[in-house]
Amino acid sequence: MKTELDAQEIEALAQALAPKVADALRSLLAPKVVPMPKAPEGEPFFTVETLAAYLKVRPSTVYNYVHLKKIPYFKQGKFTRFRKAEIEAWHTAHSVRPE
Repeated sequence: MKTELDAQEIEALAQALAPKVADALRSLLAPKVVPMPKAPEGEPFFTVETLAAYLKVRPSTVYNYVHLKKIPYFKQGKFTRFRKAEIEAWHTAHSVRPE
């Protein structure tokens, strides 16, 4: 069994291993991308502020609803977003109708 490598053998080994190491590092260092939920065509997303204006409440009320999980929402990174159709369905479901 050979225990020593000469300079040419070391260079050949390095050339053979380099692409494999680069591929392994690339997959480990690649950013993890979470796809953003797709909205149906023409359906806007609300921010906390635009939803507050739409519902005619304070932004703190919207944040409270989110905290208590009383309103449908999703997270886009660190931002809270709302789909208009889901908000309208939620609003309709929570409306009190006179008898």
